[in-house]
Amino acid sequence: MSELPAALIVNVHSRYLNHLGPALDWFDQLISVPRLDRRGVTRVLDERVRAATGDESGVADVFRQSALDALGAWYEDSTRPLRTAVQLASFALTEALVAGKERVDEGDVATATVDLA
Repeated sequence: MSELPAALIVNVHSRYLNHLGPALDWFDQLISVPRLDRRGVTRVLDERVRAATGDESGVADVFRQSALDALGAWYEDSTRPLRTAVQLASFALTEALVAGKERVDEGDVATATVDLA
């Protein structure tokens, strides 16, 4: 992280830049944020679990490693944004809960991938 000399920072997905038209001239600098790797996806999910539970629970308490590997592989192989990977994780969690499982496994991710399409 580094400080930016800015009073306002706006986060815009790159696909929306074409729709900004003349408003794009208002921005002094564009910074591209690279895609995350598998570990980055796991870290984001870990933060989401911690925020949702409000305790020391982490992603390993909710997702088996095989599920995290499947989510990471899906994200790396797709062109979809991180937001969609988080949505896929949510769908997989729903699949696991409906099946009465204690943790999400790779089968839940596979089923959720079909639901996402």
